This record gives sequence, C-alpha cells and structure tokens, in this order.
Amino acid sequence: MKTTIVALGSLLLAAIAVPGAGFMSSKVREQNTDSWVRVTTLESLPNDGTPRMFPIRRVPRDGWDLLPERTVGHVYLRRIPKTDTVRALKTFHTRGSNVVYDEQKHVFRCVCWDLEFTPDGPPVNDHGPPCVIEQLESKTHQGDVFVSWR
Repeated sequence: MKTTIVALGSLLLAAIAVPGAGFMSSKVREQNTDSWVRVTTLESLPNDGTPRMFPIRRVPRDGWDLLPERTVGHVYLRRIPKTDTVRALKTFHTRGSNVVYDEQKHVFRCVCWDLEFTPDGPPVNDHGPPCVIEQLESKTHQGDVFVSWR
C-alpha cells in the first residue's frame, strides 16, 4: 500500500513538473532567438570609411516579461568606400579602459593603455591585452544596417 502511494505521488509530481519545466524553459529560450538588431541606415554612414559609433537598443526579457527598451552596448560601423558593404566592430573595455576612434590619426585608441588598432580592428602596436576589438557580422537590407548582437 505504501509503495502504491509513493508511486502515485511520483507520477503526479512528474505529470505536473515535466510540462511546467518545459513551459518555463521555452520562455527563457525565446528571449534571445533573434540576434539581428537594426542599428541605422546605410545613408547615415560616411562614404569615406570613417567609423561611427551607434548604440545597440534591445527590449530585454526577464523570463517571459518584456522590459523597457534600453541600450545594451555600442558598435562602431564602417562603410567600405564606394560600396554598400558595412563592417561592424565591438570594442571591449577592461580595467576601466575605453576605446575611441581618433579621426586625426585614423585609428582606434585604447586611451588608458596607449594601444592603437586599424579601422578594421587588428592592433597596430600590440603591447598588452587590456583592450580588444571584435568584428561582428553585419548585413544591409533595404537601406538599413543590421548587426548580429548576442
């Protein structure tokens, strides 16, 4: 009798827990299904290849609740001269450092660590790892620029 009650209780618990866990996990998985974010228009980027910084705006989710749209990061976009090709660069700051684009020298600069990077991202004078520039996937569609942001 005791074994029957334990078995029925286990079946009842499984009947409730399995669908509940599936529902909860599906809501969490939904929050990052679309990584492409519209950032700006192609015409807003200079034709000379100068990078411009743009905010990445997303509507985050907490479980299944939508939160107000907010800036979740920034990306530098650079239009390849005389084309519709766009390169997207994400800068990483470590130890409170900041990476900015120096328009006079035409390089990205890590101001704290005196590191320089080409407009495409590779380091010019690599003497330390504190700052990193990563190239992100980007695409254009009907005059809009999209970046893959995860």
